[in-house]
Amino acid sequence: MVKNNRALRPVLTAFACGLSLALMMGCSSSGASKEDVGGNAVSESPTTESVTGDASSKDQEKNEATVADANATTDSNEMSRGEAKDVADTVQSQISEEDAIAQGNQVLEGTVHVTNAEEIIKMQGVDVDPAAVSNGGTYAVLVFDSEKDITGMLADGSGEVTRKSKMFGIGEHTDYESFVIEYGDLDLWKSLDGKQVKIAAKAEDIWFPTDARLPLNEPSSKTVQVVS
Repeated sequence: MVKNNRALRPVLTAFACGLSLALMMGCSSSGASKEDVGGNAVSESPTTESVTGDASSKDQEKNEATVADANATTDSNEMSRGEAKDVADTVQSQISEEDAIAQGNQVLEGTVHVTNAEEIIKMQGVDVDPAAVSNGGTYAVLVFDSEKDITGMLADGSGEVTRKSKMFGIGEHTDYESFVIEYGDLDLWKSLDGKQVKIAAKAEDIWFPTDARLPLNEPSSKTVQVVS
């Protein structure tokens, strides 16, 4: 038996070495495969980064576009709010006479006239060259049947006054070379041209001119309400 064991030792040793060699080759193959995979991963990394970079760039452009759209919307909204305020300053809303008086308004009644500078001057009965006080504008005035006491502010800022007036400016559009004078809703007044109308206005919104503008020496207001 000892002899047999001695005879088997070379065989077992060879078998063990072969098995070890096979295992070592297998590990090396596996390691090579992993290295290859790792190598491929490394080589593909720039491509992945490129794709990621492109995606990030697209996301950034998308975000910038979104921000730009938001800013445009904000600007549009701000512009819309600004336009709404301007309209609110000039469009004539309606109010009852009782409410108008209760809110501290002066209620004035007269006939609406929408016309040019020449006609305004004729209605006022003054001898003035239209070119000296106008630039071909369109005017809307409320002409009273008789003089009325009206309280308003002097345009030079010197304070409140009460004066007798024959007419009241309620709208104008005059285009000068460097600026435009525009107030009141001329479209509304054109629709009421020649009609008897009551309006309401507060003293702080009524201005007496301190320069040569139509209607001459008469009050006007860009903020009035039609009394229903």
